[in-house]
Amino acid sequence: MMNGKGGSPPAVSSASKSNKAVLPQIQRHPAYYEDPYKNSILFSFKLKDKQQAMLEGIVREQAAREERAALEPYDGKRRPREKSPDYPTTAVSEDRSLRTNYLYMKERVGKLPITPASDESFKHIIGRYIDKKLKEGPQMKRVIQNIVNETKDLYEDSMKTSQLQHTLVAPKVKGLENEVAGPPPSDPIGYDFSSPWEEDFRDNRDSIKEHLYIVHPTHRQVLELCNKTISSRIMVEFKRIRSMGALDFPQLRSFVLREIERNEDYLSSSWYPLVCQIFQSGQIPGITTTAEKTNAFYNSVNTLVSNQLRDLLERSIDMWCLIFNPKDQDYLPIIKIDIILNEDQQSNMSKIDFQPNITEFIGVLRYVVDKIAHSINGPNRIRIATMQAFLNGDDNIPLDTKLTQTVIERAYKQLADIAEYYFQEPNKLLKAYEDKYNYLINGQAQAEVEKFITEVHTFDDYSREFNRFNDIVRQIMLEPTTADFPLIQTNTDQVKQGLIDAARKHRHTLLNKLVTDYRRECQSICSDFEAIKQRALTKPATTAELNDIIKYIDNAKGEKSITLGRRIKEVQRQMEYLLEEYFFSDEDIRLNADTLLWPRTIGPIFDANDEITQQIRAKNEQILMERRERLLAELQKMQRRVDEFADNGELNMMAEYAQDVKQTQKKIVDAENEIDWINQEEIQFRMQKTEYPQLDSIKTAVDPYYRLFTTVRKWQISEKKWMDGSFLDLNSEKVETEVEEYLREIFKIKKQFTNLVKKKKLELANRVMEKRKARGMLNNI
Repeated sequence: MMNGKGGSPPAVSSASKSNKAVLPQIQRHPAYYEDPYKNSILFSFKLKDKQQAMLEGIVREQAAREERAALEPYDGKRRPREKSPDYPTTAVSEDRSLRTNYLYMKERVGKLPITPASDESFKHIIGRYIDKKLKEGPQMKRVIQNIVNETKDLYEDSMKTSQLQHTLVAPKVKGLENEVAGPPPSDPIGYDFSSPWEEDFRDNRDSIKEHLYIVHPTHRQVLELCNKTISSRIMVEFKRIRSMGALDFPQLRSFVLREIERNEDYLSSSWYPLVCQIFQSGQIPGITTTAEKTNAFYNSVNTLVSNQLRDLLERSIDMWCLIFNPKDQDYLPIIKIDIILNEDQQSNMSKIDFQPNITEFIGVLRYVVDKIAHSINGPNRIRIATMQAFLNGDDNIPLDTKLTQTVIERAYKQLADIAEYYFQEPNKLLKAYEDKYNYLINGQAQAEVEKFITEVHTFDDYSREFNRFNDIVRQIMLEPTTADFPLIQTNTDQVKQGLIDAARKHRHTLLNKLVTDYRRECQSICSDFEAIKQRALTKPATTAELNDIIKYIDNAKGEKSITLGRRIKEVQRQMEYLLEEYFFSDEDIRLNADTLLWPRTIGPIFDANDEITQQIRAKNEQILMERRERLLAELQKMQRRVDEFADNGELNMMAEYAQDVKQTQKKIVDAENEIDWINQEEIQFRMQKTEYPQLDSIKTAVDPYYRLFTTVRKWQISEKKWMDGSFLDLNSEKVETEVEEYLREIFKIKKQFTNLVKKKKLELANRVMEKRKARGMLNNI
């Protein structure tokens, strides 16, 4: 058969050689054996490629349409391509290149050497054109030197500008519009200098002399006087402060006020009258004496004097700021500042701070500036009047000596910077105190002490805490009291005392707790001894109490005494420590004495207890013997009474018999109680317990008589009721029941008597046998 999978037909097997007829093989077409899907498009089909091809076709069609639309204005031909712009030959524009080259050359020209103006020429100019009197005094020398320096700077700038003009020409490009380089300006052409000018020059010179009052000889005299008298003077001799040693703020203020007052007195009473003497003649040479010109002249004098006074005040303020120069501390004052404990009102905690603090320190430094600035003619005070007012005898018009706010603000800023600079080292000292001792005042130590108190600790633990706080106190006391820094001298007395008080407060809290515990321990020891004393001196009412007291005292003499002795030794050790740390009151002293003297006091008390114990023991033993004898007599008496009950046979006296039996039973109960007491006493005295068999026999014998007499009495009452009572009230069944009960009771009583007799006979026989045995034993001996 075919294999069903195509290919050549199978070979004929050897079995086909049988005798059966073999059908010819069916031949199939070769296409039958080929795979129909071998060349199928599905094996190579990709949807992504198909979609990509479709998109490319759509894009090409749209690009062709846009190309046709763009070429339509040119009849379907392509638009001619524009020429590409040409790149510049260089990356920098020509104007920028010119400007850069010019600036470079200008820089090089500016560095060319310039011959400076010689000092000889300036000396020649000063010696020839400046009056000798104007060159005297340190103030004028400083002014002249400033003018010379300024002139030298102007000369060098003009020479450099001229050199630049003669060397370079500035190109006309953007950015160089304001340059001055180029050829110097040409000389003016067409000016006529032939006209006369000497007369105009003289007229103008005379007018200037008449109106320019500053060059008037009197003004020169005023300046000379100022140079001689106040040019080297300042309002406060600040250099003297250093020699006065350390000052606090009130002392510094007082010194400044005294110095200002002294200089004000000098200026108003000595110096200003000398100035006014120059003008007291009333004649002003070279000036027409009209009221307007005279007033203007004196105003110029007021301005000159006012400027001199302002310069004096400004120099004083500058000197105040200058003495704080960190590079020159020769005249640096020394100002006291305390380090204190400052209490914070919000947190109720203390903190370490400066007193005065840096703000107050700056305020004091500024206070000096304010006092100097408002000196001479300050608010509501006039020390120097104007020249017109002084010459007219009117001192109510003050001369303006007020400094500008710029000068004051500049001094304020310098002093603030100075204070911050000089406070750096004191701040380190303050920080060191805070790091070492701040826990004493910020609540940390208090919390630790409170926690320590709430816990259970021994006396040694407390002593270690005491020693720790003592070490802290000693460490604080060893801290230096004063520390010298530039400008500032710190004093730590207050902060040291405050920290010591804080440490002692915490230590005192621990000490109070320890003293309380110590006092409680002393009271406990005294209470224990008082209890022993009270128990030892108590007279016991019974032997049991006596034995309890004896046992308690024995324990007190032994183990408890040892324990109390140890406690007293510990208390004594604590007291020796506390005597150095705590001041005991009179009550505490008495308590301490009582505690320590108890071991000596308790000995006589124990002796007294021994005597009391012996007396009470002998007395109780005597009582015990007497009560034993009395009990035996009472038992014999009861036995005889019980024996007499056998003779009680009168029926009409059954009630009295029953009452006698009850009395006997009551005595039996009393005897039993007495026996219990005796036995207890014997146990307390460690005696042999006494037996009382008579009482048992009496109890056994009394009970049948009591039942007999009681039953007979009940029978008599019932019989009388039945026989003499109302017949109609009788109930036969009830009567029969009661009679049966009486019979049963009588039967039980009879049986009880019978057993009692048997028991007595048996006891008698046993007693006889014992006597015989005893007699036989004696005979054998």
